[in-house]
Amino acid sequence: SGTYYIDNAATSRGPTLLASQTLFGNGRDSVLVLSNNDSWIKIEQSNVQIKDLKINVADANMPVGIYAGVSASATPPENISFENIFFNSGLTRILLGNCSGIMVNNCTFDNTGYCVLQLAGTISNNVLVTNCYATNIKNDFVEANCTGLDVGFTAASGQTTYSLTVNDSGNS
Repeated sequence: SGTYYIDNAATSRGPTLLASQTLFGNGRDSVLVLSNNDSWIKIEQSNVQIKDLKINVADANMPVGIYAGVSASATPPENISFENIFFNSGLTRILLGNCSGIMVNNCTFDNTGYCVLQLAGTISNNVLVTNCYATNIKNDFVEANCTGLDVGFTAASGQTTYSLTVNDSGNS
């Protein structure tokens, strides 16, 4: 529990989680504040978990959050999970690049710009978004701007399952 500030000046654009690491808290009492523009939590290796946290931003107009597979790494990360995270305010989001095996489960997005955003020109495979809640979202809950994306959605109540497959290679 407690409040922790992530400042890009001290961490070179935010911390990078390494292979098989877990960043976890004790629920909404564990608050990470992304305090400067470009204060991202980066995931560039496989088997990473982020769970049981609240993520806030210091300035509601900052484009910050968590990103996975956005750098030009030789091997795209896989098996990444985001569980029980409360995103509050600003443009905070999960930004996906070249990666696979992504699970976003039991997350809440409140008053954010985007929720799960797939970066244009990259490929994210096997993305599963389940039991997530979005309120007061300014843009899109899930946005896919990509060459290929496979996404599964399950409604929060578990009553309805939606499946979306996008393959936009420039040809209809």
